[in-house]
Formats: sequence, C-alpha cells, structure tokens
Amino acid sequence: MRIPNSFITDLRSNYTDFAVACKLYSLVSSHTKRSSNGYEVCIKQETIAASCKCSVSSVKRSVCRLEEMGIITHKYRLDGSEGRLGAYHYALKPYDLSKNYFYMNNRKAYSAELSPKLFYVYAVFCKLMCNDIARFYQSLNDLSALIRLSRQKCQRS
Repeated sequence: MRIPNSFITDLRSNYTDFAVACKLYSLVSSHTKRSSNGYEVCIKQETIAASCKCSVSSVKRSVCRLEEMGIITHKYRLDGSEGRLGAYHYALKPYDLSKNYFYMNNRKAYSAELSPKLFYVYAVFCKLMCNDIARFYQSLNDLSALIRLSRQKCQRS
C-alpha cells in the first residue's frame, strides 16, 4: 500500500490515528470510486479495530480526529438488512500518490498483529528503507528521535 510521507509527521502524536488512517488508505486501489469528496471506501469499524489491534471506541475517537484534520472529508452510514446499521462509508482526502509516498506491504503489515505503536515503528522503517537493498542506515539516536521513543524502547522494538 502507498502511504503519503506526510502521515509520518502529521499523525505521530497518536499511533492509533496513524494505524486507522493507514488501514483506510490501504483500501484505496485503482478500482476505488473517486467522488467530489475524495476516495470512497466502505468498511466496518469492527474490522478496522481488529486490523489495528485496538478497541472500537478507539477507532471511533480516531475517526473523529481524522475528520478534524481533514483526512476524512465525509462519512455516512446506510441502513442494512432488517433495520440494522451497515458499514461506514468514508470519503478520504485524495493525495497525489505518484510522488512523496512510501510503500508498505499490506499483508505483512496487518498479519504481524502489531500494536499501533509497533505499527508506526514498522512504517517508519519502511519509509527509511532503501528499495535496492532493503536496509537503512540511520543511527539508533536518529531513529529514536524520529519515532519519539526512548533509545531503550527503540532497541526493544
């Protein structure tokens, strides 16, 4: 999945917001409908919570914060069968993903069952990685400053 570089700096204050935003943008593909509000994706909040290893109430709070930041431009929910509420439909802010993005493997990122904080660390590693050799050369001090974790916690991650 392609993730805008700005997510690393804009969403680093809350790891759950970052994980939820990445999950929503992982659903955007060449077949995704684009409306005047942005990319239209449909997903249940329970599914997001299961993927991001957090609670549904955390997802609800993250969605509200993402709306305030303008990443989610519009959301609505339709009635499902037998009067039940269906999945949420989100309109996501369109980013130019032809440049200024980094790539994360969708299957590896969500099958590893990482907490939101470790998911953020994994995303930073993916952003710093050189595509030719699959390595990066930042020092531990630089990594801990970028991730905003102590040096000891960075070593354990």
